Amino acid sequence: SWTVVDMPRQVSSNFIRGLIVSADDSLWFGTYGGGICHYDPVAPAHRRWQIHTFENDAANNIRCLLETEEEDGRTVLWVGT
Repeated sequence: SWTVVDMPRQVSSNFIRGLIVSADDSLWFGTYGGGICHYDPVAPAHRRWQIHTFENDAANNIRCLLETEEEDGRTVLWVGT
């Protein structure tokens, strides 16, 4: 089923180039020019959105996202720029 997520002024850029659903059911958005946005639907309302940007403007142009699980059980988010 679909869930509508209201995101007024929460995503750092309207140009979303990558989207993944993480193992914990949170969402990662890779944007063009706005870095990475993380949405956790379970977190308290004031902590649901986190925006991660980088000092190098080129690093904020995200092209793809990938999540892997390491042998020790850690989850790793890979970001392609």
